[in-house]
Amino acid sequence: MEFGSVIELDKNKYYIDCGKSIHNIDLAYGTFFKKYFFQSGRNAIEALMLLLHNKHAVIFVPDFICETVKDSILRAGWEYIEYTVYEDMKINTREINKKITELNLKYVYIAHLFDSRFNDDDIIIFETWKKNGITIIEDVTLNLLGTDRIGFGNYIIGSLRKWFAIPDGAFLFSANELNIEESKDTSIYTSYYLLTQTLKREYIQNGYRDSELKKLYLEYYNLSIKDIFTDYTIRTMSHISRVYLANIDISKIREIRQQNYDFLYNQISDIDKSMCLCPRSKNTTPMMLVIKCDKRDDLLKYLIEHDIYCSVHWRLLTDKKNVNYLSEHLLSIPCDQRYTKKQLQYIVERIQDWKG
Repeated sequence: MEFGSVIELDKNKYYIDCGKSIHNIDLAYGTFFKKYFFQSGRNAIEALMLLLHNKHAVIFVPDFICETVKDSILRAGWEYIEYTVYEDMKINTREINKKITELNLKYVYIAHLFDSRFNDDDIIIFETWKKNGITIIEDVTLNLLGTDRIGFGNYIIGSLRKWFAIPDGAFLFSANELNIEESKDTSIYTSYYLLTQTLKREYIQNGYRDSELKKLYLEYYNLSIKDIFTDYTIRTMSHISRVYLANIDISKIREIRQQNYDFLYNQISDIDKSMCLCPRSKNTTPMMLVIKCDKRDDLLKYLIEHDIYCSVHWRLLTDKKNVNYLSEHLLSIPCDQRYTKKQLQYIVERIQDWKG
């Protein structure tokens, strides 16, 4: 068995158009928002930033964030200033508040980093910013299915394709109607990624034995990634992704992910409590379990050798000590809806073996 990497296609029945609307998607924070759907998160960010662009086009962003966020901001003609994400992945909202006042900033990008790191005082500060005319762009990608202390932004952005068995997908939620134009043609990326997911499902159904099939789906995966990093056309989300998201039971997926996260956290904590950053907060659903390890790349390599494909969020080149620490020590363990606790026990055992 293999863990992580591309989420293969799900059961065929979920891709049959039954006339359901994706606008009814079960996300706790989307009830009162206008909904717009894009091919990718970077499309959603760039489309919003182009719409908001003005002579004050400077935004405050976390220094520890995926580079595609900053790249999308720059492509839209904005500049950004960074605020600090500390080694526990928390931010200091009072520190940010001071900088906002000093620099007269009007836009702030707030990201949920896997778990809900915001307390009641933070939420009060966010609401005060909004009352004072500051626009908050809230990125929920890493805690997409959370239901607690989430949805406070003027605009909410999230990448769906990293959570579900779809080839593409992201959203932008807004309290107001937006005049957004996007291309409706299907990209090379979406076509190749859908083929990747199809081939991976066949590879799994054949019992992980066909090495040529694996080689083929990895080739198409690499082609898809090449395209998404070269073609920045702002596109709408594909029909197949819309149909799938309208058909699935998100509440069930949320429940499985929460249980899997808690299982991995408890088991790995028993091995070495210092590896786990924190238990899952109530009503949050982190995308993966993030662990901390001094020899992160050694562990990453060992797990790959045992068919466990983890992610690194993120490898960033910087002169900032806090960012370097996070970039060098964090490893994201898959805990998504594809797996049972019995299957996840294999990951726990391999980490135990590596720890010795």
